[in-house]
Amino acid sequence: MSNKDFIKMGSCFAYLHCDQSKISSQSGFSYVEVLISVSVFAILTLCMAQFSSNAFNVMYKQGQQVEMTDQTRFSTDLIPGIINKAYYIFPAGKVINLTGTNLHTNQINTSSSLAFLISDNGSTPQYYFKAFYLADNTAGMSDLYQFSSSTKYSWDNNTCPVLNITTVSGTENLIATDIDKSQSTLTYLLNYNNGITDQILKGSISGITVDDDYALIKGINWNLSFNKAHVQVIQIEGVSNNVPRYL
Repeated sequence: MSNKDFIKMGSCFAYLHCDQSKISSQSGFSYVEVLISVSVFAILTLCMAQFSSNAFNVMYKQGQQVEMTDQTRFSTDLIPGIINKAYYIFPAGKVINLTGTNLHTNQINTSSSLAFLISDNGSTPQYYFKAFYLADNTAGMSDLYQFSSSTKYSWDNNTCPVLNITTVSGTENLIATDIDKSQSTLTYLLNYNNGITDQILKGSISGITVDDDYALIKGINWNLSFNKAHVQVIQIEGVSNNVPRYL
C-alpha cells in the first residue's frame, strides 16, 4: 500500500469518527429535557391518583347510600310488623337484663329500647319476649339489634308482666348500623282504655302515665337517626292490635 492510500484511509476513519460523535450528541437528552419529562410524569401521576381517589369516594358513598336505604326499609317494615302482633308492650323507663352468647349489651332500658310479648297462639297461650335496642359500636355510633327469648313465658290474669319478667335469656340479630343514638327519640302511646272507658281522656282520669308499671301501651313512635352517606331520620310507628283493655 502506498503512502497516498494510507493517508486516504486515515481521512475516512477520522470522518466516520466525527460523524458518529455528531449523531451520538444529537440522539441524547439534555438535563433540562429529562427534568421536564419527570415533572410532567409526576403531574400526570398525581392527577390520576386524585381521580382514582374521587372515584373511590363516590363509589363508597353510593354504597353507603344503598346500604342505608336497605336498612331503613327493613327496619320500617320489620319493627311495626312485630309490634302489630304484640300482646303486651313494656312501659317506658323499665330495666330488663339480657343473657345469652355474644350479646352487645346485657341490659336495656325501655326509655330508649322496645320490649314486648308475642303470643305463641297456643290453646293455652304463652309468650315470647322480644326487644329492639341500640348498642354502641367501635365507630362511635350505635347499631340496632333484635333480641328474641329462647323460652316462653306465661301471663296470668290480673298480673303485670313488667313486674315478673326482669331477666331474659335469648339471642340477638343485627338489624341496622351507624345510628346516632343521641339524635334518636322514642315515645309511647297509652291505650285509650287504660283503666277507663272514656276514649277522649285516654287514661288520664286514672292517673296512669307511660312509665307506670300498670300502663297498657298501645303503640310507639321511634325516630332513628341514620348517619352514613348523610344523615337521615326515619320514623317508625307501630300500633298493637292485641293490647288488652285491662290487666
